[in-house]
Amino acid sequence: MVFSGQKRNDALLGGIVIGLAGGAAGSYMAEGAIFSAIFTIAGALIGGFLGVVVAAFGGKKFLLSIVAGACLGAALAVFLGGIEEAILGAATGGTIGGFSGVMAGAIRK
Repeated sequence: MVFSGQKRNDALLGGIVIGLAGGAAGSYMAEGAIFSAIFTIAGALIGGFLGVVVAAFGGKKFLLSIVAGACLGAALAVFLGGIEEAILGAATGGTIGGFSGVMAGAIRK
């Protein structure tokens, strides 16, 4: 896909946001250093690709709901479980934020 101007910035933002969420979620999916690294990289790559695709279709509000969910999820995880739970809280919060953004968009239409 070739983007220009604002679409390129949106695609970069989408790839980073969903790639980080995918990498964070992937880091909790396997035990052992090698499998954890593989799942983290795979989650980041798949998430980054999906983020670029979502941004190509104009999903800026969807991406913002993921960022808001990740921030709130990380804050809640730190409050409840300590700093070591921040990554898991951000990953699950981003997922819930994305689902909430999709549902809010479906209700509005």
